[in-house]
Amino acid sequence: MDFFSKKEPSETIDGSAGGQISIEALEAYKKGRNYVGNKNFEEAIKEFSQATKLSKNYVEAYIALGEAYYHQKQYKKAIEQYKKALKVSPDFITGYLNMAIAYKQLGDMPKAQESYQNALDIEPENISIMGNLGLACLANEEFNKAEDLLLKVVKSLPNNSTANYNLGLVFYKKKRYDSAVYYFEKAIELKPGYVQAYKDLGNIFFVRGMFKESIKYYTIAVEKEPDYADGFNNLGNAYNNIEKYDEALKFFRIAIKNNPDIPEPHFGLATVLETKEMFTEAIEEYKLYLKINKNATNKKDVLEKIKNLKPLAEYKEGKINE
Repeated sequence: MDFFSKKEPSETIDGSAGGQISIEALEAYKKGRNYVGNKNFEEAIKEFSQATKLSKNYVEAYIALGEAYYHQKQYKKAIEQYKKALKVSPDFITGYLNMAIAYKQLGDMPKAQESYQNALDIEPENISIMGNLGLACLANEEFNKAEDLLLKVVKSLPNNSTANYNLGLVFYKKKRYDSAVYYFEKAIELKPGYVQAYKDLGNIFFVRGMFKESIKYYTIAVEKEPDYADGFNNLGNAYNNIEKYDEALKFFRIAIKNNPDIPEPHFGLATVLETKEMFTEAIEEYKLYLKINKNATNKKDVLEKIKNLKPLAEYKEGKINE
């Protein structure tokens, strides 16, 4: 029996965070990178997979394979590869960061937060990771932790509009509106075109019952983003609350024109039409609201309202005698 392989052993080189890899593995990895450059992710996956088979400690190949799966929107497979990379090299921070992003795509924010925390444990002073961890905490409603992290980010980057906005968002969620206003306005000062900050300022003043102030900010938001249907809906609600019904009608109708498939403007428009005793039109808008929003929590109330409005509509149209 021949106890010796007729195949020559592969040469190895130092080229991975996991240690030595074979030249064949490196060549497969390079081919995969070329395929990625041409956005041919299917072929890239084949080459990166081959690289990991040839050198099971090839950390960068596992990461690249995960990224190729990510581009194919195969997020679970991407995470599997990142975990393999981290098993070989537990401090390879890219694995945790990429895994966090994949978990976010899956809507698993607790796992995303855990991954960012692992990354921050490796680089405790990394401001970018700190900011992403803070946002993950915010998404998971861990507001105090989010505040601590994002305060550190703002302290390190005081002139960064995004950092100030994100901290404002934490205070907004905590209903600490004065602090939220301060940081949203700071974000706008640093970046005058920060549309989301204008939107959220409008929301803050709206919930505080300061409708004229909310109108100011919503108006700026829709001027900067004319297709912002929710903004026009918000303007309609604000004008409705100060009893400027013609303006409310106008903005609800613009919201519907921009996006006829969102239910809220139809409901808002219906309430204003009802107030103006335009009962037939109000009924139609209430019906559209229920048609679009099939799981409306107020469905029973709206159906009752439609029932009560029908005789009023018929009376106004002269179908019912006094």
